[in-house]
Amino acid sequence: MTQRPVLIFDGDCGFCTRTANAVKRLDTQQRFDVLPWQTRGLLAASGLNEQQVTEAAWYIDAEGRKHRGAGAINTALNALGGIYRIASWVYRVPGLKQVEDLIYKWVARNRYLMPGSTAACAIPSPTQKAQSASDSPAPLR
Repeated sequence: MTQRPVLIFDGDCGFCTRTANAVKRLDTQQRFDVLPWQTRGLLAASGLNEQQVTEAAWYIDAEGRKHRGAGAINTALNALGGIYRIASWVYRVPGLKQVEDLIYKWVARNRYLMPGSTAACAIPSPTQKAQSASDSPAPLR
């Protein structure tokens, strides 16, 4: 069984939204959906959780295979075809895949510094999450 491919991004992040909208404009033949993870029912349907989708973009292909981060972007480029397919081949070159993965991770961690970013673009570090949890008031009894 196949499904409609989808590129999933963080719709609260201005940088992610601008990037996803650019990909959507390139997909003139509407080969796949481009949806924010906040779309009702998408997390349950995709089998992804909130932490996964706030840390990276995801592309789920027609066979249900999940691609994360730079792999997701390159899979989407490949699906676009033409010159974009050629650009996605770089990701298959040994050594360059690892470089793209590192660049993607850096951009994802620092997306709040990118053009078009919003306050929602900042991803709290594990230390910040733990600090936030410890700062929370104790529940009333």
